[in-house]
Amino acid sequence: MSTSVLLLCLVVLGAVAFVAARGRATALAGGKSSALHSRPGYYGAYAAIWAVLPALLVLCAWLIISPSIIESSVRGGFPESPTEKELSEISQL
Repeated sequence: MSTSVLLLCLVVLGAVAFVAARGRATALAGGKSSALHSRPGYYGAYAAIWAVLPALLVLCAWLIISPSIIESSVRGGFPESPTEKELSEISQL
């Protein structure tokens, strides 16, 4: 998956968490925002942050670490030098 698709998924996840938490806070208060400790939007923002922030941190860590992991795994498949492969092919003939 590309990074832009993953970021779009995170935005959708955050929006869903925001709407769900705001709706739940309003429902628990019986529709009266005065019965809540904070405004319903704050509950929604809190849920959105907790839904998006961990995934965003993991994504950032992967984007930083992945080039070195991929490069080492690709380089591990190649021989140390091209002459070693040529020598092994010649000896097999």
